Amino acid sequence: MSESPSPTPMANPSQAPSTVPDLLPGEIVNNEGIFEEIAFSALSLSGTLYVTNYRLLFIPTIQNRPKPQKISVPLLALLSIEKIGGQRTSRNPSSYYLKVNLKDTRILNIYTGSHNHVRSKLFSSIDNSLRIIPDQPFCFSYHQAIYLAKQTTPTDQDEIDWFQCLFSVEYPLMGVLPPESHDIESDAHAWRLTNINNDFSLSKTYPPFLCVPCSVSDEDLKEIAKFRGNGRIPVLSYAHISGKTVCRSAQPKAGLTSKRNDKDENLLKAISQSHADHAWQQLLDVLHQSNHPSDESESESHQQVVEHHEEEAPKNETECVPQPVHKPVNLLPNPYTINKIRMSLNLSRRKSLPVPPRSVSFSTNERRHSMLPSVAESDETKEPSSSISVSTPAPSTVATPHTTSLENQREEQYVEGETSHPSERSVDSPPPSSTVPLSEQGEEDKDEQTAEHEELKTQSVTPQPENEDVKTESEDQTTSLQERASPSEKSSRNVFLDHGKPMLIIDARPFAAAFGNAIVNGGWEKGKNHPFASCSFLNIDNIHEMRKSMRGLTTACRNLFRDDSKPENFAEEVRASKWSYHVNLILTSARSLVEALSAHHILIHCTDGWDRTPALTSLISILSNPYFRTIHGFLTLIDREWCLFGHRFGSRTGFKRNAKGVVDPNQISPTFVQFLDCVFQILMVCPTEFEFTERTLRFIARHTTSGLFGNFLSDTYKEMADKAYPKKTESIFNHIRQNLPRFTNPTFIPSQFTLHPSLDSFYVWPLYFPHHWKLLVPTFLAPPLIPDQVARLIPPYALERMRENQPHS
Repeated sequence: MSESPSPTPMANPSQAPSTVPDLLPGEIVNNEGIFEEIAFSALSLSGTLYVTNYRLLFIPTIQNRPKPQKISVPLLALLSIEKIGGQRTSRNPSSYYLKVNLKDTRILNIYTGSHNHVRSKLFSSIDNSLRIIPDQPFCFSYHQAIYLAKQTTPTDQDEIDWFQCLFSVEYPLMGVLPPESHDIESDAHAWRLTNINNDFSLSKTYPPFLCVPCSVSDEDLKEIAKFRGNGRIPVLSYAHISGKTVCRSAQPKAGLTSKRNDKDENLLKAISQSHADHAWQQLLDVLHQSNHPSDESESESHQQVVEHHEEEAPKNETECVPQPVHKPVNLLPNPYTINKIRMSLNLSRRKSLPVPPRSVSFSTNERRHSMLPSVAESDETKEPSSSISVSTPAPSTVATPHTTSLENQREEQYVEGETSHPSERSVDSPPPSSTVPLSEQGEEDKDEQTAEHEELKTQSVTPQPENEDVKTESEDQTTSLQERASPSEKSSRNVFLDHGKPMLIIDARPFAAAFGNAIVNGGWEKGKNHPFASCSFLNIDNIHEMRKSMRGLTTACRNLFRDDSKPENFAEEVRASKWSYHVNLILTSARSLVEALSAHHILIHCTDGWDRTPALTSLISILSNPYFRTIHGFLTLIDREWCLFGHRFGSRTGFKRNAKGVVDPNQISPTFVQFLDCVFQILMVCPTEFEFTERTLRFIARHTTSGLFGNFLSDTYKEMADKAYPKKTESIFNHIRQNLPRFTNPTFIPSQFTLHPSLDSFYVWPLYFPHHWKLLVPTFLAPPLIPDQVARLIPPYALERMRENQPHS
């Protein structure tokens, strides 16, 4: 650990702290970076604030818990800081403070009191740190300090361990053939792995290796890339146990003239005729045997692995409160297991994969596998007209989207060890969302637009239901989901199962957004051009609406924890934020697609295929395959579907700066955190079906904006490799693997292959609560009773945590 410089107390020099709290490797306290008698986040919470090269670290003065508590806010998570309050004569604890806007839309207030110049010095200390971060993110210092303490240097094996997803391990499980190891005639319906993007000439936002049907040549892929946004052609994302597949892509460049590409249509047809020779059942059988060792030696070896991880677990991890050590379930397919599976599938003819460029190796033989486990928003954005209500009598109710409804099916709801049938909960369904002007629903991610395109986007072009063109699209089976089912049928059947065609083409956007993109050479697939497929829209809003929705949710949470809060308004504020609506719509769509996956191949895309698309493909994998509900499978899913396939983490988390050197707040969006929230909702319903816990989700969510790990700093795999993040930073996946006991669910007992969770309940994830929620007793917990509007929306474990802060008599 690096030695911290001599502290300079600012607020009260006579009471300077004698020691500095434990810091992370490479973390140091800035010069003049210690401030005492500071009220942090809440007026009643006072203590000492340390400004380091990584974070704001607050240590409360009064500790009423056995383990000292602290609040850690990474500097990279800060969006802006401003002074509130004017002249000294008007200073009082509630009107003179620093307001810190975070990138996750939360707001942090730091009250400095009446000490002279403290606020100005604290402002300068934080502001100076923020100016340095873009060029010197802490993850580099953290990485260097770790290896300095080990007295070693990074090796090629460390680069391999930096990644969670290895193409040569994961794709063979889905029956994918390595490059140049297939026969087009004999493997006409199989899938192959191509390295056509090895130099990123096909698509700069895709990884080097892509899975495509064997019947489609690389030359055809080059032509198809010209017809898809950013060259993001349809590629394999997941192979279901039925042999059907889930693919992803960007929108086609059809334009308003409905341009066509024969090779693109042939690729989609090849997907509809393919069959994946997966190895999921063999994998699960082998893993099941490994979890039930037949002799004591295997059990003893497993325990040694657990103890090894315990010894290597970092002692200064600020985000993880240690839990009782338990024996995690060993579900990691190590190299021996993978080879065993390959032999059982007669995969000996599959050659090893070539090494990708940028000195990033994906060899599996060397990999060590022991156990796997306030943003400034424009007010011009129009709010969608669809509404949602949270019914007070029902436990944390949310609206069920109009997309599809499966409430008549019998499903178990797991809450506190009890079950309740969906019919016992009331759900208010929103009306079908009306068309939104294209000025709000156009392209979500285009940073640079020509003046002509900007003029077109600002025009309010609203397709009317009676429009002849729209009717034609409906006849061609290119329609939104609410049009595919009558009101009386929406609640009783899955609209994706209404046809006998082998393929579903799913556009995650509202139709108005697709139409708006067609104006700027985007578009969607026409049903008449794809007679083998049915085309549908999911009406999931874009990144700007999601950012606005999260701001409303965090505001509701902040109001709930105010000293003068009105808890009876909490449910209404959550409803008004529409966050529960968006989460429920995504979950319901994914669940319906899982049901359709047994009989249909599925292609999913939005505008660019890197925001809404990975959320859907990931949730489908989690719901339909228990492997992705293990720690190893879940981390692999995040690495593959989000990191390697080009989710714009650097832009969405506000790490990247524009040409002027400032963060573009319009590119920040909680898309990935929203996906984690969806997983959280499923975990609350089916807690024993997941090997990981809520702690794991919260840990990953917080570190998307912390800058401690290098996995979430880039927009693409190419950018990640160009900046050598695998060599110069630590990996969050490797960290979790080395600290499994902290993240493993001791009640993990997988019982179902496919999950069909009830989606009637909605819990507000404590991730959105103010930073001090674990340290103070909120006013709404005061006797005699907690309001139902609050109790039914807050997870039981969070309520229990708050009660622990109550003073003991």
